[in-house]
Amino acid sequence: MQDGNQIRVSVVVHSLLAAGVAYASTMVVTGLAGLGLGLIVLFAADFLLERALGKKGVKWWLANGAAIYVLFWLVGVIYLFNI
Repeated sequence: MQDGNQIRVSVVVHSLLAAGVAYASTMVVTGLAGLGLGLIVLFAADFLLERALGKKGVKWWLANGAAIYVLFWLVGVIYLFNI
């Protein structure tokens, strides 16, 4: 798979996971449990995508996965808490 396609796959997977985890984070009892859930899913997604796409390194993962995930997750949690 070309690098451009790998970036797209990583961004889409992390975006969808973050939306789902944002919803799940608002359903748990404490904010700390929601944070723990979010971090567990983030690192699990990293592990699975690393196996599927090949090892890319920490800089690549932070730019094309973790940053997108955290952004979508925070926006989703803030939105869902305010509706």
